[in-house]
Amino acid sequence: MAILVADPSLAWQEASKSKQSIRLMTAGTLDSIDRTISWSLRSDWDIVRRDWSMAVGDINDLLENLTEHAKPSLDLTPHLARLTVRSTVQSDVLDHTIFQTRRRAAMVLRAEVVSSTIPLVKLARILIKKLLKMIPKKRNSEPDTGINSETLEQFHDAFDSITADLMEIMSSVRFVKYNREATLGVDFRDDILTTLNDLTKILETTSTNIASRLMPLLYGAEHAPHASEFKAWSLTLEEAWDKVFARLLVRVSSFEVEPEEQPQQENQRIREIDT
Repeated sequence: MAILVADPSLAWQEASKSKQSIRLMTAGTLDSIDRTISWSLRSDWDIVRRDWSMAVGDINDLLENLTEHAKPSLDLTPHLARLTVRSTVQSDVLDHTIFQTRRRAAMVLRAEVVSSTIPLVKLARILIKKLLKMIPKKRNSEPDTGINSETLEQFHDAFDSITADLMEIMSSVRFVKYNREATLGVDFRDDILTTLNDLTKILETTSTNIASRLMPLLYGAEHAPHASEFKAWSLTLEEAWDKVFARLLVRVSSFEVEPEEQPQQENQRIREIDT
C-alpha cells in the first residue's frame, strides 16, 4: 500500500511481474503433472527401455569426446612458444626445452590411453544395445508381471558403474590436455590404473547380474535355454573386453612418469615460466 500511494506506476509494475511469475510457475507445475501422469501410464518395460536408451546416449557422447581426443596435439601452445623466444638465459632455454619435451610425451601417451579406451566404450555399447533388443514391446494396457520395485531400480542403475568409470578416464585425459602445466605424472598414471582395476570384470558382472534377472522375466520357466544362448554370446564379448583391457593395462603400467614435484618446486618453475 505504501508503494501504491508513493508511486502507483511502480506498484502496477510489481503486480504485473508477480502475475507473470505466477503464470510461469503454474505452467511449469502443470507440465510436471502431465509428465508424471504420462510416466505412470507407461509399462515397466517402457521405463527400462527409456533408461537403457539414455545409457546408450551417454555412451555415444563419451565416444564422441574420446574420438576428439584420440590424436595428440603436438604443436606448442602460444604460451610455450613465447617462452622460447623470451628466454635469454641458456639454463632457462634448457629448462623450457625439457618441459616442452615432457609435455609432448604426455600428449602422445594421453592419446594412446584414449585410443585404447575407445574399444572398451564400443563393447559396452554393444552390450547395452543387445539387451535393449531383448526388452519386449508391450502395450501400456498390458500388465507387467514379475517386475518389482527392487528389480526396476536395479535395471535403472544397471550401467552406471561402467559409464562412470569410463567417464573418469575421460576426465583424466582432459586434465592433461587442458592444463598447460600438466606432464605425465605419477598421479595421472595411478588414477588411470585405479579406474582400470575397477573396470576389470565390470562387463562380466553387469551382464551376468542383468541376465539373471532379465531372463526369468522374459521367458518364465523356459528361460534356461535363452539364458544359455545369451551367456555364450556375452562370453565372446567378455573375451574381447579382456583382451583390450589387458593391453591397455600393460601400456599404462609401462608409462615412464615424471616424479611428483614438491609444491615449492612447482611454484618456482611456474614463476620462472610466467616471468
